[in-house]
Amino acid sequence: MSIETAVVVRDEQTPEAINLETGEVTPAAEPSPSSPTRDPYVGAAVQPFDAATQAVLARAIPVEDIDILPTGEIYASQVRYRRILNEAFGVGGWALIPRGELRLNPKDSYMYQKWALYAHGRFISEAIGEQEYQEDNKRMSYAAAAEGAKSNALTRCCKDLGIASECWDKHFANKFVADYCVQVWRSKSKTGKPEWRRADSPPFYDETGTVKGERVDRSTSQERPLATPQQDVDPADSFRASSDNLVTEAQALSITQWCRTYAVDFKAVFGRWFSVDKPEQMTEPQYIKWLEIRDDRLVEVQRASLSKDIPKAEKIVEQAMDNVRAQNPANAALISEAQGKRLYAIARGNGALLKSILADCGFAHSRDIPKARYDQVVAAVQKAVNV
Repeated sequence: MSIETAVVVRDEQTPEAINLETGEVTPAAEPSPSSPTRDPYVGAAVQPFDAATQAVLARAIPVEDIDILPTGEIYASQVRYRRILNEAFGVGGWALIPRGELRLNPKDSYMYQKWALYAHGRFISEAIGEQEYQEDNKRMSYAAAAEGAKSNALTRCCKDLGIASECWDKHFANKFVADYCVQVWRSKSKTGKPEWRRADSPPFYDETGTVKGERVDRSTSQERPLATPQQDVDPADSFRASSDNLVTEAQALSITQWCRTYAVDFKAVFGRWFSVDKPEQMTEPQYIKWLEIRDDRLVEVQRASLSKDIPKAEKIVEQAMDNVRAQNPANAALISEAQGKRLYAIARGNGALLKSILADCGFAHSRDIPKARYDQVVAAVQKAVNV
């Protein structure tokens, strides 16, 4: 049979249990000294973790797991932090414990909550996590925003364990941005400023080009373009006296992916500029130059291709119109209004193209076309459209 008791604390040091049936007073079971409810900073700095645990925590993050925010700050995902904690302390050997209520600040639309990180029953660190929350954003629910604030607190707490410490190192960040990232313009940017992404990531859906010839000095609070070298020599010779350091694997991959995205033959388009056949043969200064000129070269190639196609299309149309003229009998029945509309549809709504073809045939309007020659005009329009 269970006996009902009540716990009474006469002072902070002597909790007592009272048997409600007999009135007997006995010392109450105290919380474990290692419990966060007894001491929120239990085990803090008592002793270092073993060497194997320290090695896992201090391990460098692979560059492929590091990304960059559009504003220029580099980071590792919360998934990477959790995997490192699981490897170092074991699944269930660490925990985030809330230290306050989740609050939404209406002034800045951010959620805030304080969390504390514990490992093997020992206090590690505490931090306030934050996450922007917009009620009209259908892609992020209230629960998702709350989870984001928790993950943000986790990454901040892990700083004291040295996890992903390179992401907080200014010198490493500057080198990572220079080696693996590119600054681009976006047509739908809310700030009107250029944004960052990894060079080997797919372009933004509204990306319009790179920030040509600019490098950002992230050691200051303001972005300022650094000076670019003078271009007064032949492009094929401009880098022969430069650094012999070849591009990194990620940089070469970013060039290859860009060329595939825009259907560009690297050797044909950029080979003369850099005297190389493959992206991996380029040097780092050449890579910087490639970022600067690639969009202009793409436009030049597209224009050259278009200029070759126009004469071809005109020749096909002219040959077809010659056939129409030769077979055009006088006083023939004319096509119907519906047939004229079909011609416009075949021309894909390109009124200028259709008007040009009709003029070459001697017709001012589609209603002037004889029925006997309608099929030939249709064929001419189709050939011009499909060129």
